[in-house]
Amino acid sequence: MTILGDRPDLRDRVLSRLSVYLSDVVLTAGSDGTIEAKGTVRSDFVGFTGHFPGHPLLAGAFQIQIMTLLVELVEPRARVAGIGNARFSKMIGPGDRLEIEIVRDPQASNLARFKGTIRAGREARACQATMLVSFDDETGMRYPESLSRVGVDGTDMAYLDAGRGRPVLMLHGFTFNASCFKDQFGPMVSAGYRPIVPDIPPFGRSPMPPGFGARAEDYVQRILGLLDAIGIHGPLPVVGHSLGGGLALFLALEQPSRVSSVIAIAPASEPSHKALRVARVSGQAGFDEVAPVFFTRDRLVSILSSAYGAAVPDEATLASYVEGVDVVQAFGVVRSFFSPAFTSMRERYADIRVPVLIVVGSDDPHDPVALSQRPAREIPGARLMIVSRTAHCPHQESPGSFNTVMLDFLGRLLQ
Repeated sequence: MTILGDRPDLRDRVLSRLSVYLSDVVLTAGSDGTIEAKGTVRSDFVGFTGHFPGHPLLAGAFQIQIMTLLVELVEPRARVAGIGNARFSKMIGPGDRLEIEIVRDPQASNLARFKGTIRAGREARACQATMLVSFDDETGMRYPESLSRVGVDGTDMAYLDAGRGRPVLMLHGFTFNASCFKDQFGPMVSAGYRPIVPDIPPFGRSPMPPGFGARAEDYVQRILGLLDAIGIHGPLPVVGHSLGGGLALFLALEQPSRVSSVIAIAPASEPSHKALRVARVSGQAGFDEVAPVFFTRDRLVSILSSAYGAAVPDEATLASYVEGVDVVQAFGVVRSFFSPAFTSMRERYADIRVPVLIVVGSDDPHDPVALSQRPAREIPGARLMIVSRTAHCPHQESPGSFNTVMLDFLGRLLQ
């Protein structure tokens, strides 16, 4: 084995993980940075247990994992953030001798993109895939340590800002904060974008301004105030999730000169969770009466938890989203946000004239696929992407799939 003599720790760690899949592994490195590995598929690989009875096969996902392990040898600080163009042309099973090659794409100037190929026997391309790599430690975007603050109409607004690249506004949903897009920061910065991600009041570290109406149109003005304050006056792409996804579409409708495109993730057009519906229909007197008892922090965390499918974050992560949030103010947002101007957007989708991509999880309990089909059908040229086996947060539950599609959509608009 002749590779990375100056980094035996990294070499040995990757080798030990490869040994789960392959035996007799030999690693070599070319002078151009190409990595090659040769090995035999193990008959005792744990992934065969219970799969393909009588004829075990190395599933495509495991083949991709083998290639992504080798990417770490080329870029030790890298994290594979997306997979694209995967092609499989031969079934691979125990005892097959594999040759794997990883090559960095020299045409990718603003990001790290690698092409992987697996050869098996006489099949020159048993598997091929493109891997998009990000470098999280280079984004400088840590929550809450990296938050900046700017005054908007006399009240501070907290936000994350990569500080360089082509600006992209990102709007989180109800009960979340700017950190909900953390899996997108690295890939976006690597691809030359500048994520600008506010904490939308009263969530995160942005306080609710005194006398703030909390209608959708009030949030539009507050977001424009933030962009104006940091010197961004022209149109830019907007990515929004849930309530933020609905707000992104509303922003494109109401302020077309400030929006160049929209990626709406599970966009909310009406409150869906039972507690949110209660808040929506409560009169002011009834809301004030039940708020201290019914609208609790535990209920906020419960709403957060229900937004995920199998990939539910741990309790500490869920609790961090609602840390410091005024719970009554949070539920009060639901009473005001869905204003007549906002809900009438459903009758005006055809007036949205920017490119729109709508992304929704196949198992979303809050904003199911059926709710996204109408805007996808009525907004001119809109595209609908359904992410399988995800719920309300596909950008968190399946970040690799989402990031690949997001960057492809944004990149095509620049061509």
